[in-house]
Amino acid sequence: MAAKAITSSPSQNIGVGSIVKWLLGLFCFGVLASLLLQLIIQFMTPPPGQRLQLLQDMPLPSIAISHRGQAQQSIHFDRFDFQALDTRTGLLFIAHDGPSANKLPQVKAELFGASIKPSIVVFDVARNKYVASISDLIVHGITVASDIHEVYAADVNHNVITVIDEQACQAAISAGQNVCAVAKTIKATQTPDSLEYDGDDHEVFVSEADKNTPSKSVVDVVDTQTDSIVKTIPVPSIVGHVRYDPALHLIFIVVTTGTNAGNELDAIDPITNAITARIALPSVCNNAHGLAVDTAQQVAFVACVDSHNLAVVSLRTMKVIGDPNNFPLATKPDVVVVDHILHILFVGCATGVSVFDESKASSGSLTKFKDYPVSTNSSHSIAVDDSSHNLYIPLVDVGNRPVMRIEHYNSRGTV
Repeated sequence: MAAKAITSSPSQNIGVGSIVKWLLGLFCFGVLASLLLQLIIQFMTPPPGQRLQLLQDMPLPSIAISHRGQAQQSIHFDRFDFQALDTRTGLLFIAHDGPSANKLPQVKAELFGASIKPSIVVFDVARNKYVASISDLIVHGITVASDIHEVYAADVNHNVITVIDEQACQAAISAGQNVCAVAKTIKATQTPDSLEYDGDDHEVFVSEADKNTPSKSVVDVVDTQTDSIVKTIPVPSIVGHVRYDPALHLIFIVVTTGTNAGNELDAIDPITNAITARIALPSVCNNAHGLAVDTAQQVAFVACVDSHNLAVVSLRTMKVIGDPNNFPLATKPDVVVVDHILHILFVGCATGVSVFDESKASSGSLTKFKDYPVSTNSSHSIAVDDSSHNLYIPLVDVGNRPVMRIEHYNSRGTV
């Protein structure tokens, strides 16, 4: 019996093919819609905010002045040093000390007969503009005694502490002048460097390092009521930055051997003007130097120059907390400042600014955000305004001239 062939009808084949094509088209449309939606979300969503946001660069005077009194452009080996902000007046005082003595022969060729005029630059943070200079001063450290309207600066060329009347400076600025004057000088015991004002006792503490062996470093204590040195405190080794903690009513100084051994954070009682505590820093902190204090948390931060890390010290227990190797810094750290409102720590370094959340520092915990390369220039000199959360970084060469770079710390930033 012959078998019958079974075949599909043409109408069935057409129906199945149509369904497959319809499903395939629906799938492709879904993929396309998904990609389109992702593109729309990407365009509608703002990029992650930067924590440090450049606000502006404001011109600062050159350190090279022609014989006609005109400022030249930037020069090699130029340098800024310490800054001090008077939060009551909004005046920021910046040491513009220029090339060191051993670098001057190398820059003479580019001066074309001009002369080097180191100065203290005065910058108004309310208007974000340069307003005045105190000329012919090679200054390192600066501190503001806001309650008595005076500024104290370490003149390393003459080994004196220079006193500037801030009210007279304000009057000169209001009169349209851009020159402030030195009111008086106080002879220092050694070469002055870092300065700090103790407003409770009306004293200025001046660190004066001696790198000879044995070291004859000292801390001079200046009575601001008489503008005279009332005590000279011997320090066993090279002394670095000095800071005051009004909560503990103590002065703190960094003492270093320039190596990884014998670095200390020492406490000075401003009543007796004597060292009352010595806190040994870890050996992984090599060449301790910069210092900042968060009074609210009772924590001190010490920048270690050669090991590029940060030592954290509890001022309640007078002991080191945390491991400095967990807190790396950019190359050649120097000035350390704290935004006391936001509890953000900034460390000015040669290659950038290292930024940390230090809100949990009392437990030995720091969160590092990033090393921000704010310029190809050295950014070791920094100052922060707690009220605006602006960071002030004087740079020696931007567009062939010195500028004040103003960066804003964005607390909502994520990168």
